[in-house]
Amino acid sequence: MEAIPYKLGERPAAGTPLIVMLADGTPYARVYVPEPLRTQFLPGTHTHIRVDGRDDELNGVVRFVSAEAAFTPYYALTQEDRSRLAYLALIDLDESAAANVPTGMPVQVELVNPKQ
Repeated sequence: MEAIPYKLGERPAAGTPLIVMLADGTPYARVYVPEPLRTQFLPGTHTHIRVDGRDDELNGVVRFVSAEAAFTPYYALTQEDRSRLAYLALIDLDESAAANVPTGMPVQVELVNPKQ
């Protein structure tokens, strides 16, 4: 369970969520890939993920990378502006290692064998 927005005795409005639950399934990291690294982040690519407060690295596999850039308008097509584009990527984590990582923690991702 992630959140209970109402306390016992409160009357929520019709149609409002009463409880927010996390989906059961493979834990994943949601990251934004800078444009210069986009060609190296492909589904199936293996990664190492670091989480603040943990000494060990988590293993992950890229599940999805968006075809459309986030945060930057489509008209930013000069060479200088293209480097500011970022693409949403989802990286599935090793379930047993990620079990104790709280939801919403910032992570740092490194490719296992990056192409130079």
